[in-house]
Amino acid sequence: MMKATDTRAMLLAVGNSSMGDDGVGAALLRRLARDYRLPAGVELLDGGCQPLALYERLAACPWLILLDGVRDGTPAGQLRVQDPVWLPRPPAGLAVHQLGAPALLQLLAVLGDLPARLSLVGVSVGHPARGWRLSPALRRALPEACLALVALLATGGLRLRPRPGHGQAGRRAHHA
Repeated sequence: MMKATDTRAMLLAVGNSSMGDDGVGAALLRRLARDYRLPAGVELLDGGCQPLALYERLAACPWLILLDGVRDGTPAGQLRVQDPVWLPRPPAGLAVHQLGAPALLQLLAVLGDLPARLSLVGVSVGHPARGWRLSPALRRALPEACLALVALLATGGLRLRPRPGHGQAGRRAHHA
């Protein structure tokens, strides 16, 4: 494991992989690790449904990139890249075990531990269904999302090289 001082960017997948498309963040994280050689300074984390458990590691990083499914009213599979990310207001009435990415970001901000740079690579999801497989629309979006993530990392001076036989071309991302 990398020391916090060696980490330049943390990629945090959030979502429930047992709920189909809600697991797109973890699928994107696995795709990146499979298709690209990661440079020193990039750490991959799967936060699942409880990213709050990683608070201490996230508080020490200079750049946090969230990988997640987003419900933004666009068709399933639409790519969304936000850099920087605005802080959403967490929903009221959540139990501690339900604290997801929005509440984690609010807590980091309130305690003064928010990373200097916060980004999102998201893929629009429909209604999550039980099961471990992504829908066809989200499976088709993974190559494009992976390329968008590689391009985003390059803006921070982190260049990834494709592994032989991987690193496919895709469509352009929608940047917000």
